[in-house]
This record gives sequence, C-alpha cells and structure tokens, in this order.
Amino acid sequence: MITNPNLIVKNEAFHSLEDLKGRLQRIVSVEGDHYLDVAWPVFEGKAGVLRLGLSEKPYQRKVVDLWMQMGVLTLAIFFLSVAGAHFYLRRVTTPLAALARATEKIDRGEWGTRVEVRGEDEVGRLAESFNRMAARVEDYTNRLEGKAIELDRANQQTRSFCNMVQEIGSLRSLDEIGARLLGRLKAMLPCASPMVFLLLPIRRDRLFILKEKEGRFIGDKKHAGDLLGFLQEQKTPVLSEKFEAILPPEVQSGSPSILIPVLHEEQPAGALLVMCREACGCDAKDVDAISMILSQSVGVIRRALSDEEDSQDMHHRVEAWSDFHGIVGRDGIV
Repeated sequence: MITNPNLIVKNEAFHSLEDLKGRLQRIVSVEGDHYLDVAWPVFEGKAGVLRLGLSEKPYQRKVVDLWMQMGVLTLAIFFLSVAGAHFYLRRVTTPLAALARATEKIDRGEWGTRVEVRGEDEVGRLAESFNRMAARVEDYTNRLEGKAIELDRANQQTRSFCNMVQEIGSLRSLDEIGARLLGRLKAMLPCASPMVFLLLPIRRDRLFILKEKEGRFIGDKKHAGDLLGFLQEQKTPVLSEKFEAILPPEVQSGSPSILIPVLHEEQPAGALLVMCREACGCDAKDVDAISMILSQSVGVIRRALSDEEDSQDMHHRVEAWSDFHGIVGRDGIV
C-alpha cells in the first residue's frame, strides 16, 4: 500500500489483485514532484502489496543536462560553421574584391596595376591570368601611345615640310634659299655646328658651296667628280671622317661630320654637310626628316643653282667681252 500521504494516486480503482500486479503508474506529490509507482502483490496479496516508488527528478535533471550539452554542442558547431564559412568566404571574396579594385584602376588608366597572387587554387590562377592580361594591355597601350605620338609627330613634320617647301619655292635667289633652309634645318639639329650645302652644277666642273650667309663656286672638276662618285655609292646619310679627303680644303673640319645626300630623280645633286661638335648626338629620325625635306626641296635648289650658274657664265662673258672691247679700242687708238 501507499503509505505516504503526500502522494496522490491518479487511479486507485482496481478490480482485483491481478489488475494491480505489475501495475506502473505516475504519481504526483503535493509538492509537485513526479514519481513512478510500481505495485506487485506479495503471496497473491495475502502478505500485502509491494509498492516501489521511483522519483523522476534525477532523470529529468539528467535529461535537462543532456539537452544543455546538446544545445552547447550545437551552438559550438554552429559558430564554428559560421566562422569557417566566413573564413572561406573572405578567402574567396578578398582576392575577388582586389581584382575588382584593380579592374577599376585599369579602367581609370593606371595600366601598371597588378594584384597579389595567393595560393595555387582557382582564385590564385585567376589572379595570375589577370596580371598577364594587364601586362599585355599595358604593353599594347604603350605601343599604341608610342605609335600615336609618332603619327602625330609625322603629321606635324609633314605640315612643317609642306610649309617649308612652299616657303622656299617662293624664293628666287640661291642665297635666300640657303639662308632660309639652313636656318630651319639647324633648328632641327641643335647638336650640329655649321651646315653647308655642297651642290653639283649641271656641268660637274666644280662645286658650289652654299652657306647660311653666302654662296660661291669652289674647287675644280676633280672635287666634283670625287663627290659625285662618293654619293653614287652612298645614297643614305653617313656619319664618318672618311669623306674628308674628297672635300675641298674650304669645308674640311677634321671632326666627325654627317653627309646627307641630296638626290634629284635618284641621281646625286649634291649633299648637306653637317659638322658635328665633339660628341654628335643627332637623332636618326631628325636626320631622316632632313633628308626628306631635301628630297622635296631639291627641285627649287637646282633651279636656283642653274640660274646662279647662268648668271656666273653671263658675268664671265660680259667681263671677257669688256676686256676684248678694251683691247680693240686700244688698238684703234694706236
């Protein structure tokens, strides 16, 4: 029997001892504690009923502790998962964000932008590919900018050439042409010292030296033939001292000089002699530009040289005729 008065039996109506045998029921005390009550008749109920009450409180405490442990473990796993996911996302998104920033810099024209390569995974290989692409873009851009600068320079030179040729074509005197042309060419080669034209007349019997302030015939047929033979073999600008021997003494400088051939219809018409200082730092592109100007101006120069040659011949004829007239006059007086 239940002797504890503080226990309340939920169901005390039993029809027989057989109903009570092995009966398990839940009992609640007046304090609210839960018990499991097991009843078993002793000697078929003759000696009474053995009742065993088991308190649920320690088991409930165990269950609560187990739930607490499971909750803590679940929270730990959750936070570890969140931390791992955050670390993985940062590992992936940080390089991607760096790639995005580098792309924006390249879009602003900062072609030297590169990203740091971290690891050998897909993101690292992507960073390497981006760096290679950026290097190629920078190289292509630099080439295009260089070509654009060269094209702009060539365009400006062409305009300058056209203006110069038109300006020289309007001049008639060889002295005026020499002064204007040599002044413009000297500005293109600041490293050069004096510049002189060595022109071959039509008869090839001498040379005509044209300086910035004067022009005159010099040398003889041998000097003209030596210069013509040299220019027929060397039709491109040359920096050397080898051609000093073929020049008349009036234009020998003893220092390295640039000889720029002047060609008319692929035939030598003379040369521009550029006397350099101690160390010649003339740019090859400037020399080529001067050669182009001379090729466009050679017609005007030859026309003026022909006029000068005709004028000289006429002057010599007048002097000869004057001398002859004076001789005849003196003979008549005698």
